[in-house]
Amino acid sequence: MDKEDIEQSSDCSRFGAINQANMKAGRGLRTTGMAACTCKHEFWQPNGITTLRKGERYLSIDYVFCGAMRHSRAPTVLVTYDIACQWHKKLRERLEKIPKEREIYAGAMVMLDVILKDKALFCVPKFHLY
Repeated sequence: MDKEDIEQSSDCSRFGAINQANMKAGRGLRTTGMAACTCKHEFWQPNGITTLRKGERYLSIDYVFCGAMRHSRAPTVLVTYDIACQWHKKLRERLEKIPKEREIYAGAMVMLDVILKDKALFCVPKFHLY
């Protein structure tokens, strides 16, 4: 884990999830929420769910997403996520740093391949734009 994993920044002026991840709220709690990845049919993906220990950290979301992508053979990927505008910015670099020993490595390589082929689209659901 490096400094970027510990402190996250956002250039989005109206979204507080990143700022909340950097706050000390939740002190004494084991978890502050959960994150999950589903397909368009709303099936829960294997290795695609985790508890959040400090809000929506990129590291946690990367784990969930790569865990779910491990089982994907989709040539094109559409990701809708409330902070996709921030999360995807350095996703490629984070995926490249995942060690081969990690259980999410295979999913990271699947997603990296999709990104390199320019077949990934990241969107923020309309609800989160207002």
